[in-house]
Amino acid sequence: MFSGPELEATFSNYAKEAKMTREEFALKIRWAIFFKVIGCINTFLMAPQLFTLLSTMKTAGVSLVSIALIVLVQGTFGLHGFFIRDETLMKSNGAACCLSIVTFISAVYLRRTGH
Repeated sequence: MFSGPELEATFSNYAKEAKMTREEFALKIRWAIFFKVIGCINTFLMAPQLFTLLSTMKTAGVSLVSIALIVLVQGTFGLHGFFIRDETLMKSNGAACCLSIVTFISAVYLRRTGH
């Protein structure tokens, strides 16, 4: 069995051989495809809430504060995607932010008109 310097040398050689960059790892696990799928899910995250609002015309259980915070977060990440030139991040969060804004405006409208 290895001990002391031999053990360190063995682990050191293994680490040198097994090293993989972030980019290589991302390619190996197909991160770009996974990220685009998650981006699509993020885009339509607010759709059930909007559908329920428009089909029932009831705003009970809708938190405008939560929707406003979601708009803030999605808008910020959309801008972040723009600034770092990440098209998927920008488009998915930008579209999600737009859908959340429509949900927010719909909820406010329905509350103001007495629904």
